[in-house]
Amino acid sequence: MGRKNRLREALGEDTLWDLPKSISEELVDAHSLPFVNWLGFLLFMFVMIGGFAVGAVIWGIAEKLTEQNAIQAAASVDGFSIDVNFGIGLLIGLFVWIGLSGWIVALITKLVPMPVKGALFLSQIEPEKVTPEMFQKKTSFMESKDRIKNASEFIDTYFSGTLIKSAKYLAPLSVIVIAVSYAELHSYSVMSETGHHKSGLFSNKMTVKKWVDAELVELGCNQTDDGGNLIYEVTWPDGKSKRLPIDTSINGKDWLTNLESVDTKISSAGAAFERWSWNNRNPLHPKCLRGFYAELGPEGKSRIDRLLRIDELD
Repeated sequence: MGRKNRLREALGEDTLWDLPKSISEELVDAHSLPFVNWLGFLLFMFVMIGGFAVGAVIWGIAEKLTEQNAIQAAASVDGFSIDVNFGIGLLIGLFVWIGLSGWIVALITKLVPMPVKGALFLSQIEPEKVTPEMFQKKTSFMESKDRIKNASEFIDTYFSGTLIKSAKYLAPLSVIVIAVSYAELHSYSVMSETGHHKSGLFSNKMTVKKWVDAELVELGCNQTDDGGNLIYEVTWPDGKSKRLPIDTSINGKDWLTNLESVDTKISSAGAAFERWSWNNRNPLHPKCLRGFYAELGPEGKSRIDRLLRIDELD
């Protein structure tokens, strides 16, 4: 007993979307192939997930390349720490790829032979939910349908129009993703004893905001569920600020030594120091302080207390 063709049963003596009978019969016959309702969805998921897997590899390579660019730039200014920021372009690209996956599935549908082509087409259109009137409103080629000889030409004509329309949107979005991702390869900052160096948008040329020009420094030790975070946040007169990192040292010195070198510069220039505050958090959480004291050994407490101006600001 053959597979039940529900589309044929639903149509009865009518043709699909008022198409010529021969074309309608070819399409309806294709609907009897196994897994027809899932065929397009499965192909779409295969293409989309495959693209995500390739994107993950590209993401990892790009992050390493960005880090290498930052380390090379740091060497030119005696930098002690780097801060990279790659991923926004490819994050946008994830959503663009979803659209491209549908575009690729439509293109594959055009290339495969009947009856698989018909099954893929019907799985994407869901013919049971589409009336002839709905179909004609969404398709500009219906006026020339009588000149189409068979179902394969019918499907090719349908997808040619949709591919062109979708390409008008996907092409510029893809260019944006490529441009942003390329810019991010050179998007990093470097901290040195002199200041905070930031790369240009599409080049390795850096601008610097000097520590001696700083207006304010906020100090604190914040404890969260993820651990302690020592806060040394520098603000310049233009309102821009930078929180110095404690986990990306690249010059062989410990992070506290590097922060102390910056602190010496800022202190000598007369910047104001104040206690960090945010959302009623304890600015000097005991658990946070104990963790850093233990990390740095016997001299750690006195050095951290001096850096954070404990007793001086409190």
